[in-house]
Amino acid sequence: MLTEEELKVKELQLKVRELELKVGDMERPSYRKLGTWTSVLAILIAIVSVGAQNAVSHNQDILYKIEGANAKKELDSAKANVANKKKELDSANVSVANKKKELDSATANLGVAHDQYDSLLKQIDVVNKSLVILGHSNANVDATQKREINSLITQTQNIIAPRIYIQIPGAAQLGAAQKLRDKLKAYNFIIPGIENVTGKAISPAKCDVRYYRDEERGEALKIIELLKDANIGLSIRNEPVKVKNGTARPRHYEVWLSKS
Repeated sequence: MLTEEELKVKELQLKVRELELKVGDMERPSYRKLGTWTSVLAILIAIVSVGAQNAVSHNQDILYKIEGANAKKELDSAKANVANKKKELDSANVSVANKKKELDSATANLGVAHDQYDSLLKQIDVVNKSLVILGHSNANVDATQKREINSLITQTQNIIAPRIYIQIPGAAQLGAAQKLRDKLKAYNFIIPGIENVTGKAISPAKCDVRYYRDEERGEALKIIELLKDANIGLSIRNEPVKVKNGTARPRHYEVWLSKS
């Protein structure tokens, strides 16, 4: 163990050594001093750090510019697509408008044609009735003239489309009437409707076909054949029924269904 005197000697030696180090460091060139290199190193680290930050910032700016340019291209492309779609839509709207005008024009023309056709039918009906009266009521008509009149009557009848009105005694016969309607329409007969005559008229014991003009009996027989072919499940009278009515239009027929 050191004595007190020895400890004091050691302490003085350490102080001397510390002073020698300080004096020696002061006498060295600045580039050999530790503090100098420490300062230089700190400055270099700072410079490198700033340079790195600037490089990163510069790269980020370039990346942002590239992304912005790409986004602008995509936006311009999207705008161009929208513009093209708008042009296509505008073109389609124009086409629709033109088609609507054509349809409106066709509808108007159809209405005019329908009115003209109705007017023509009325005129033909008048001529037909006049021919019938002339052929059946004038005693001065000879055989040749009568044949000519009958020929003209047939011609006027052929111009007027045949119409058949279907009468049913109740709702139970509606299905049979609809089946018959479809059958008759296939043969170009006009079927204005199906009328339920319950409480209005007495239904026949068998289904019958009614006609109004002697010269139309042959067509009434054809309707009976179609009625049989329809297989509606009801009894059918073999002979048509002549109805007296001088005001009935040409080729006007009625089909009356029975209850069973």
